[in-house]
Parts: sequence; C-alpha cells; structure tokens
Amino acid sequence: MSITLSLFFIYNFVLCAFGESEGRNDRFFLFNIVKFDNDICQGNNDNDIGVCFTKSECTARDGRESGNCASGFGVCCIIESNCNSTNHPSEIVQYFQSPNYPQIDSMPYYCSRNIKIVNTDICQVRIDFLEFEMGGPSLDSLAGISLCGNMKGQHIYIDVSETTDESLRFFTMVGNEDDIPGSTISPLASTQYKWNLRIRQISCSDYSDVRAPEGCLQYFPSPMGTIESFNYGAVNSPYPALLDYTMCFKKLKGFCGISFQVIGEGNGSPVFGLNYNGDGSVPYGEFCYGTPGASSNDFLEVLAGSYKNLGATDFTTTSHICGVKKGSVLSLFFEVLIQDHG
Repeated sequence: MSITLSLFFIYNFVLCAFGESEGRNDRFFLFNIVKFDNDICQGNNDNDIGVCFTKSECTARDGRESGNCASGFGVCCIIESNCNSTNHPSEIVQYFQSPNYPQIDSMPYYCSRNIKIVNTDICQVRIDFLEFEMGGPSLDSLAGISLCGNMKGQHIYIDVSETTDESLRFFTMVGNEDDIPGSTISPLASTQYKWNLRIRQISCSDYSDVRAPEGCLQYFPSPMGTIESFNYGAVNSPYPALLDYTMCFKKLKGFCGISFQVIGEGNGSPVFGLNYNGDGSVPYGEFCYGTPGASSNDFLEVLAGSYKNLGATDFTTTSHICGVKKGSVLSLFFEVLIQDHG
C-alpha cells in the first residue's frame, strides 16, 4: 500500500473591526491524502510491465520510471537487477538481467539468485524470456530444467505452493568447467551471452488469461498464434535434451477443435523434426521407438489427435507425433461427453 501526502495551503485573509481592536488573519490548512495500491502497471514500452509506486519508493528500490500510474500520483516502476546488484527486492514483477545488459558478455560467469515469493496468495510464477542468448545445447544436456541457446520470445510457468518461505533459485552458468563450482559442463569460455527475464508472480485469485492451468509449462490463451520448440531460432542447433513438459491451449467458447500446421523452411534443420532418422524417415513403431523393442524416444503427444502429411488426403489418428513433418496439418477435436441419467 502506498500513500502520497499532498499538501494544499489556502490562505484566507479576513479583516474584522471591533471598535479600536485590530483583527487577526485566519489560516486554514487542507490535507488531501491519496492512497493507491501497488498494482501491476503498463509502462511506456510494450515490454515494460512494472509495479505502481511513488517516486520515492521506486528510487529506494533502484527502479526505473516508465510512465505514470494511479491517475498520475504514482510511477510505473521497472525493477531491474542482476547478480552484481546490491539491492535485491522481491516484487510481484521484476527483471533479472545479465551483468552488462543490454551489452553482450563473453567472460566466464556463474550466478545464483533467489526470488522470494511475496505472499501466500501466489500460485504461479511466469518467466518471460524477453531476451536470452547463450551457447546452444548439446545432446547430453544437464538434467533438470536447464535452458540454453536462443530462447527469445519464449515463456514458462512454475507452480508454487502457498508459503511465504518459498523462493525460486536461478542458476546461470557460462564458462569453463573450472570456473563453475560443481559443474561438469564443457568449456564455453568464448560463448557470448545476454539475457533479460521478466519474472511475474501470479495471484491464486487472478482469473485472467495470464494465469495458466496447473501443470502447464507453457500456456497459450489466444485463438491464433505460433509455437516453437526451445532454441528453434538458432542455426543447426537442437532443442535441449531431457525435456518433458506440457503446453496448454485455452478452450474458447464456440470453438470445437484446434489445428496446427507446420510452416516455414527451418534454419538449417527440419521445420519439424523429432527423433527422426538420418534419411528423414519416421522412427520405428506407433509410439516413436528408436529401434524395435527400445524405449520411446522424443515425440510430441497430442491426446485424441490426428495428422495429415503434405499431399495426403486422409488424416491418421495417433497420439504420438515424430519424424520429419513439412507442411503437415495436425488437428485435435474436442470430445463432448453426454451422460444420460434417464
């Protein structure tokens, strides 16, 4: 809660005559107290989403002003920091940047940063990769949620429990194996990198499109758009290994299905390529096995989905999509279950 105290001084001079006595000027003070919540605000730029504070509150947080809010009584405060910052406030919206952002860095760098959950009404954290460029992934990437390469324009959601003691920890590792404590990654001393992440904490009572269903790493509420795998924009570079996550799409009123089409020519690799053989053929088996009897490898699973390859006339019903798809159409029709209780 922010309070701005505005003082308006009104001087009324009244001359009163009582016989020989001299009158006295009366002075009146009018105090106008303005209160406003520290709500999320839109700054002057599309990417500038901040928190509405007074000027002094924004300065105390080392924030950057980007337009006004609260009918001009507040400023939209953009709070940016990195691991070298001495002031690390935890706010409902904040930005985590590489050391010299927006300049590109190349020196070995290791950073660990905690983001504290602000209150018990927070159920999710959304991270927008406004800019994210570093070395691309290898086929034996680190386990866990390890993201690298080109992630610009991507986003992820993280579900959190209702406790103020919880915090998110970010590790950024760019450098030689000897430069990073406990790391076994390959030497990357010459890798250039920069990042700018927007971290937004989402209330449990927020029912807008910004809140995703539980368990969704990515969420797309719009009726049209483009989805890409992580690191798609890099040349001849794969998506990170060991990924297992869910993308969710909002079911809109009046729509009965959703259709995906593979578009574009790629950037040195197939536009859609999952667990494909060197000749571009589809891996063995209905469930995208690499070889007969092997465990299932990389695939895109669409429950009750069907797809049609370029030039084909009929759709093939399958829940596992893999191989190389160019110009393919993937459709999913929502099933409506009607129960007759007599």
